[in-house]
Parts: sequence; structure tokens; C-alpha cells
Amino acid sequence: MWNDVETRKVVSARDEQSFRERLRSVQRTPSNVWEAGVRLMPGQRHETPKSVIPSAKSDRSRIILARRTSQVAYLRDLQRRYKTDAPEMARLSRVFAESLQEPNLAFKQQAAWAWLNGTRTPRPEHRKALAMIFQVPWEELNRALDETSPISNERPVVRPVMVHLQRNDRDFEYRLTVRNDIDLAQPAVYRHWAEMFQPEPVRLKRHLERIDCACYGWIPDVSISPLVRYPRSMVPLKTGRAALTDANSIEKRGWFVYRPDGQLDFGIAFQEGRWPHLAKSNRPGAATERYPLSRVDLVGYVSGRVLFRIELL
Repeated sequence: MWNDVETRKVVSARDEQSFRERLRSVQRTPSNVWEAGVRLMPGQRHETPKSVIPSAKSDRSRIILARRTSQVAYLRDLQRRYKTDAPEMARLSRVFAESLQEPNLAFKQQAAWAWLNGTRTPRPEHRKALAMIFQVPWEELNRALDETSPISNERPVVRPVMVHLQRNDRDFEYRLTVRNDIDLAQPAVYRHWAEMFQPEPVRLKRHLERIDCACYGWIPDVSISPLVRYPRSMVPLKTGRAALTDANSIEKRGWFVYRPDGQLDFGIAFQEGRWPHLAKSNRPGAATERYPLSRVDLVGYVSGRVLFRIELL
């Protein structure tokens, strides 16, 4: 049996040893140490909680999630606006791919569903197809899908327009796309009026399928108004052995001609003596131009009502 004296000796020795160890620990680490706003106890090592440590991976995940959420909202809005589901989107992509001879534009409906649900992001070639399907500028669609993507300097294949035409005392409007290699601000002559559109304007053809002309003229402005009242109008042209009217004639015709420098032009043309004149009566400051008859090529004159006019979007 331990007596009281021996017990006190053992306890005192144990306490003294413990005290010495604690003293050495305190001497190594001050009792009032602050690190990153956290008070450290003697012998304690500060560790930053995992929730506080910045994670590049978690930040990247949040950015991707935000982009996918924006993508879903944007594509769903376009889908509702144009009433186009995933199978129809896939079908139109194949139409564009075949028309433009670019197989990479085509995609499957499974891919369209993935984009609409935000599980995948369209590749650049598929974004080009989506821009044509929904008739929006490529830059706008690219910016909406991925704000950090650099805007390509490449011009889109097509651009959206609103086509207005009048038939049987009724007005019709169609949202279509025209080739972007066409300068709508310059006069042009086409073998067929549908050449400027891409893809083929099926809905517009229903109204104009009975019209048959050798060629058609594109009038970009109102310089020959009131013969053609609206800018960006397509008109039928009569070609063949048509001759210019005399300067004193009350019958005025709008003509497309090739000037001596080889440039296509249009205006109200008439002949005075041996000199053809080309006038643009409704263009401010425009003077009547006179050319030698032998150096001017007559293409044709406006022979009917305006087929349609185009409004830029």
C-alpha cells in the first residue's frame, strides 16, 4: 500500500515534469500568437479551413455554370420565338450544309437537345449554323453563348432581312436570309431574283413562281422615284432590242446600263441626238450624265411592278 508521503512525492514529481514540458513548449511558441486573424494556442499549428482556400477549379466551374445558364436562356428564347424544336434545328442544319457544301455545319438533334439543356456548348461551325437557323448575326449569337470567346473577324455566310411584297391587294412579310457576299447598296442584275437568297426562299417562291423574265434588276435607293418608290427593291427587266426613248417623250423608263468604265449603273435613260443620257432625278446634287452611244451597253429597263423590297434588320 502506498502511504500518503510516498503518494505526494510521486504526484509532485509527475507535476514538475509536466510543468517543465509545458514551459519548454511555451518558450518555443508564444502564448499570444495571431496568424491570419486566428489566435494560436501554445503548440497549436494553424491550418486554413478548406472552405477558405481559393480553388481555381471551383472558380472555373462557377464560370462554366454561369455560361451554360446564359446559353440555355438564350437558345430557349430563340426556340420559342421561332417555334423550332431540336429535330427541326437538325433538319435545317443539314439543309444549310448541303446548300453551302459545308458538311461540318450539320448536327444531330441529340446535339441540339444538349445545347438547349446546357450540358454541351456548340462548336464554332455549329454556331454558324445556329445563326442561320435563327436568323441572327453570328457575332450576337457567339457573344450570348460565350462572352469570353473572341469575336471572329469572319463575316457570316448570310444575314437576316425582312422581305415585303404585295400581291392581290394583300401585304406579306417574310423573315429570310440573303448572301453576305452581296452588296445591297449597289445596283445589280440577276438571272433569277432568288439568287440573292440563301437558302432557297420557298415561301417567297409561292407568290412569284409565275413571273418569268430574262433578268431582274436590284435598285438600292430611291433615286428614280416615283418609278420605284422604295429603296432595296427587286424589279423585272425587259431586254432585247429595246431602244431609248427621245428626250421629249413623256414616257420615262428606268434603265440598267454599263457605263464606259465597265460599272453597272441605273437611272432614267433617254436619248438626245446621238447621246444617251442617264438621270437620277431624285438624288440630291446628281447631274445628268451623257455618254457616247457606242460606249454604253444597255442591259434592260424596268418593265413591271416591284416584285419585293427588303428591309435590313
